[in-house]
Amino acid sequence: PIEVADLGVSMPFNQFFADKDLPDVAAKCVFVEPSLLAGGGYVQVTRATGAGPVLLLLPSTGSEFEAWRPLRSEDAVRGETMYENTHQLMLHSRGFGLGEWKEAAAWVEPTSAVLAPGQSRTYGVRMVVAPSVRAVEATLLAHGLPVLVLHPGPVLPLDHTNATLLLRLPGRGGEGGGEGGNGS
Repeated sequence: PIEVADLGVSMPFNQFFADKDLPDVAAKCVFVEPSLLAGGGYVQVTRATGAGPVLLLLPSTGSEFEAWRPLRSEDAVRGETMYENTHQLMLHSRGFGLGEWKEAAAWVEPTSAVLAPGQSRTYGVRMVVAPSVRAVEATLLAHGLPVLVLHPGPVLPLDHTNATLLLRLPGRGGEGGGEGGNGS
C-alpha cells in the first residue's frame, strides 16, 4: 500500500494587490476566502469590487476541504503580504500536520488516504456560481452545504459578552433551509 499524506489543489486566483492602483485592482483582482469545514467546506471567489457573480468551489463527493496552505516559496511576492500569495486547497494534509504544522492547532483534523495495489480514489471540486454576495448562503444551501450564521455578526462590539452561532441545514424548509441548532 501507499499513503497519500498530502494532496492539494493550487488556487491561482489574482489576489495580488501590491503596486496596483485602485482602478487596476477593481478591474483585475479578487478576494479568495476559504471555509474549512471538512465536507461542508467551500472556497468563495469574489471580485474586489464586491459585484457578482461569485464563484464558489465546493467539494465533490469523496472530497473534503481540510487546510489552506500558502505557497510562500513558490510565489515571487514579498513575504510581508501574506494575503497576496497563491494558496493550495488541501484535500489531505496529514504530512504537513506531522511536519511543519505539528505545533499548530488544526481547524480540521489532518487526514491521509492509504491505497492498496490496484485501488483507486477520485477527488474533485465542483464550481458553482452565486448571482451575488448576498446570494452565497442560499446557493450553498441549494447545493447541499450547511451554512453557519453569526449573530449579531462576525465582529462583536466591546460591550457584548456573547454571540449566537446558528447552523442552517440544507433541505429544512423555508427559503434555503432552517436553523438546525445554536450555541453561545
